[in-house]
Amino acid sequence: MSGLPRYAITGGAGFIGSHLAERLAERAEVVLFDNLRRNSLAGTAIADHPNVELVEGDIRDRDAVFELARGADAVFHLAAIAGVSSYYEEPETTLRVNIDGTAGIVDAVVAAAVPRLVYLSTSEVHGPDAHDVDEQSPCAIGPSSERRWVYATSKLAGEHLVLRGGEAHRFAATVLRPFNVYGPRQTGEGAIRNFCLAALRGEPLVVYGDGTAVRAWCYVDDFVDAALSALDCDEAAGQIFNVGNPSARADTNELAALVASLAPESRVESADVARAEVAYRTPVVAKAQRLLGFAPRVSLEQGLARTIEWTRDDLAAAVAP
Repeated sequence: MSGLPRYAITGGAGFIGSHLAERLAERAEVVLFDNLRRNSLAGTAIADHPNVELVEGDIRDRDAVFELARGADAVFHLAAIAGVSSYYEEPETTLRVNIDGTAGIVDAVVAAAVPRLVYLSTSEVHGPDAHDVDEQSPCAIGPSSERRWVYATSKLAGEHLVLRGGEAHRFAATVLRPFNVYGPRQTGEGAIRNFCLAALRGEPLVVYGDGTAVRAWCYVDDFVDAALSALDCDEAAGQIFNVGNPSARADTNELAALVASLAPESRVESADVARAEVAYRTPVVAKAQRLLGFAPRVSLEQGLARTIEWTRDDLAAAVAP
């Protein structure tokens, strides 16, 4: 036995999970559980770290999840189907994976007597107009006739499963609501990833709609700071925290212009959008500041520069002989 604490991360091979694992491995044994649908570990040394174990599996496999939880000092539950295209292309699967997977994690935590569960929800539980919302702002899922909201619905159900499970079975349950996290190793969809790839490939940066939708962008290192603080904070038990960077806000037009300014010869184009749009997604983070000591340090300009640099290196590595 190493004597180190043992932490399990579902979705541990994903974007945020890989960054969280990288930091936790400095102080603990870390078990990553993932189906590798989005693999952010590729080309990194994280999976080969002596304190890290990667287990490939499906979050709906209850036997595998129960085995994952056995002996853990805490579980971070990040595994979920995400991405706007997924909500439209596989809405029922999104609901079932996210809700059933979270229910299985709660049951596994109870069965293994794991003392702490940290659950990643989403800012989307605040609905289509989340302008400077705090944790007590009403959740406002969009209409059931619109597939866009299956993800938010599944994540809100997960919040209740985790918090009510913690109350009923006396484990420390914490919910984090990330607001537009970005940075190196991001896979799948996302405006910043899409813009960085397009700029470095010499393709147009496409702004869908009128470009006035506003987001507050949180660099991944800042988000992980908050997640680690939640792990170590007794007062975080039973709490929900918005985690984002209110000072790093920009509308889509401004974001595209910033990326273009960092990548020579980039150009921006407009296109129509047929999906439901969200006008604002900006958080109030006073609670995280007060209880977790959360203080985002990376400006949008700094984070974009780091992300573009990483994307450039990643593209070069992909074509290297």
